[in-house]
Amino acid sequence: MKKKEFWHIYPGTVGAAGAYADALQKALREAGIKAFFFVSWAFKYNTENTIKCFYPITDKIPNRGFFLKIVRGIEVVFGMLAVWFLAIFRRPIIVLHTAGPFFSVFIMFFLCKIFCLKVGLTCHDVATRNKEMGKLRLLMLERANFLIVHSFSAKKLLIGFLNDNVKNRIKYHPFPFSSYDEIIEPAKLREAEDVLRNIIPCDKDYFLFTGPRMCKGIETLKNAWEINSRNFKSVLLIAGKWGDVPRNLINEIKKLNNCVILDRYLTNEEFYLFIKKAKFIVLPYLEYSHSSVLISCAHLKAPVITSNIALFEQYLPGYPMSFQKGDSNALSKILKKSEILNENEIDILINKLNKSVKKENSLLIKEVGEVYHSL
Repeated sequence: MKKKEFWHIYPGTVGAAGAYADALQKALREAGIKAFFFVSWAFKYNTENTIKCFYPITDKIPNRGFFLKIVRGIEVVFGMLAVWFLAIFRRPIIVLHTAGPFFSVFIMFFLCKIFCLKVGLTCHDVATRNKEMGKLRLLMLERANFLIVHSFSAKKLLIGFLNDNVKNRIKYHPFPFSSYDEIIEPAKLREAEDVLRNIIPCDKDYFLFTGPRMCKGIETLKNAWEINSRNFKSVLLIAGKWGDVPRNLINEIKKLNNCVILDRYLTNEEFYLFIKKAKFIVLPYLEYSHSSVLISCAHLKAPVITSNIALFEQYLPGYPMSFQKGDSNALSKILKKSEILNENEIDILINKLNKSVKKENSLLIKEVGEVYHSL
């Protein structure tokens, strides 16, 4: 009998994001699962059975205007078609990862279905903002042979959208994540240190918020910072490319006291260093299924402030630096409280997250094996 072979199709594995694919592939190997990953051209990890086939041109260009975004769209579609053509003859089980351009995933999914390939989805993003579910996304979820999630909150959200016949197809295993040490380049790390010194005064601590999005609670954070900004000893650093934030809100944020904005994609080294050096990483998310930033903080031994969404409650039940999601007053009080914590109190917070993530990691190989052997 031919051994089952899985093909993971995950274009969104550039740089630090590749930590997910690296950890999952290693867990699959340890569990005795034969798998291949089709990844971004800028995938940095030296992981076996990974094939770089997405974004060969635009991964090399950090600042992308309208024309390059069109090129990038073409690249991902052609990458998908190339994998699909090979899959028709090889007949693997296809695992599509939903992080990234939805349209290309949608095309690939139904091309696989047309040619009777077994295809499932790893649901990095269960729904769109505000728990909405588009008709095309719902159509994919209903017709997938299986659905994989990495949090109980994601599973619960999916169950709410799907009928009873689909619910038993939902599989859970912990979020896989590798260390960044393998991909950090010393010269670029020194450059990142220079960037940080240039934007944050050397005598100042800073709170870090990365990847500004509305669903990440950027407006909650803005309002919370406004309440007490003149009294904060620390600086607020908002770093990363802005997403769906309205222009008027961006302009209001730019006027905040003691707030520094770095509006561009971060290098691997900047992402790594900014987290390691931050006083606290602020995660005021309104709704999220998975958070690689939270896992990154655990690996880099960085303290976090979180909203009380189900995802964070899974890792940090009863966490003292948690607040009611969307409550700016509560967040402002937590920010103020965090400034007076001593090193020992902060270490306790760091260890709480670190132990929780380590516990999840200890189950990864076993639960990955159980999920994939059952497919």
